[in-house]
Amino acid sequence: MAISAPKTQDITVTGRVTAEFAQILTTEALDFIAKLHRQFEPRREELLARRAARQKDFDAGKLPDFLPETRQVRENEWRIAAQPKDRQRRSASESRPIRCTNIADSSLPIWEEMPRPNSICRARPHSNC
Repeated sequence: MAISAPKTQDITVTGRVTAEFAQILTTEALDFIAKLHRQFEPRREELLARRAARQKDFDAGKLPDFLPETRQVRENEWRIAAQPKDRQRRSASESRPIRCTNIADSSLPIWEEMPRPNSICRARPHSNC
């Protein structure tokens, strides 16, 4: 069942809003999103323009390269400490199953298929997700 989401001065939700989404799409949440947009939109636009210019360079045949100021880091000899004896022989039984999903990595472009973080947190309020 679709519910109307709150409207703010800056944001109107045009997608279908279920009861679950209505719980998190509060006026305060939408105002927060608008504030983030106002703060970061100029930088986002600048980065997108730089990305488009860089793509034109690649399209013209220029190859990507490392930053000159990182040369010393790349050319140093790298060593790591010896592995502790108790970690030299590990079996699969010591590994733990992955229980949490990174919501940002699982985002889909379809509104209805977005994970519902509010219901996930309610279901497992003491998890470390």
